[in-house]
Amino acid sequence: MDNLDYLVIGAGLAGLSCARTLAEAGKSVRVLERSSRVGGRCASRVVDAGAEVDFGPVFVHGDDADFLGWVESFGDELVAGWPRRVEGTGTPCQPQAFDPWQRRFALKPGMRRLAESLGRGLDVVTSTPIEGLAWGDGVAAVTADGRRFSARHGVVATALEQTRGLLDTLPSEEPLRGIQRLLAQFSSLPCLAVLAEYGPEAPVLPWEVFYPEASRVLLMVSNEGTKRISGSGLLMFQARPRWSADRLEAERDGWTKELLAEAAALLGPWAAQPSASSSHRWKYGRISPSDHLVRPVILGRPGSAATWGLTGDLFDPDGGLQGAWRSGHKLAQRLLAR
Repeated sequence: MDNLDYLVIGAGLAGLSCARTLAEAGKSVRVLERSSRVGGRCASRVVDAGAEVDFGPVFVHGDDADFLGWVESFGDELVAGWPRRVEGTGTPCQPQAFDPWQRRFALKPGMRRLAESLGRGLDVVTSTPIEGLAWGDGVAAVTADGRRFSARHGVVATALEQTRGLLDTLPSEEPLRGIQRLLAQFSSLPCLAVLAEYGPEAPVLPWEVFYPEASRVLLMVSNEGTKRISGSGLLMFQARPRWSADRLEAERDGWTKELLAEAAALLGPWAAQPSASSSHRWKYGRISPSDHLVRPVILGRPGSAATWGLTGDLFDPDGGLQGAWRSGHKLAQRLLAR
């Protein structure tokens, strides 16, 4: 066994929040991330204009005092109250974001900045996809090419379906079978997204976020330029879950053109002709607002002092970025209390 207290699998907001809390309590922690960068769904991309554009969540919101205190520590990097100008009566991913007691913020450097801040100074190993778990006197995580990472305890902070797949590699015994049956009741919603950049001929739009109520294709349009610069030159289009699911395995160029055609029908012909664009397929985009557990889970095994903890936005009653951060923090507190 490596001389580590904890392995954390997944460097999204939940995994990094958990790892940060454990490390600040003096525990040795290593985070394993399948992607080349931290952040998970807190994802940003540099476009031709040189700006960071969000293609996952486009703003952060919450009502938890601890979470909001952490977000407000980003100071001048925040755009408080964004989006202020909202068009359309379509349903947002999280309708509670616009409740009067919720506070909203955009980040000028992009949403990935939240994860990068949590990960700073931690032992994070990127480009390391974990294919299996082991559980004995300690725990271990194994890659497809046979690399093995071990510690006294482990945390799984991946997307729901990825978590289920990893748990399936452990011996099927109680209480593991119980949590597997529980998690089988839930599923993630997919989302296809297109980032589009437009020239000066594009009109200046009067809104920051648009939720089209009549479209069966578009869930949301984010006017990304309003976070950092004036104008409407940077738009991010997110598709509805059912439409996305029907095209999840289709050719990228095909659904990109469909999405831009729908944008043109709603906004004008100019929207179908960006000067540059890029597309992203979120296979595990988000959890349905109705699918949430109350708290993170700790799994024990008879005869072993080692534990596996499960965290993520599923394991919080509110979900979203606040739920991911809070569930990771709460799991760490529970682990430390043991």
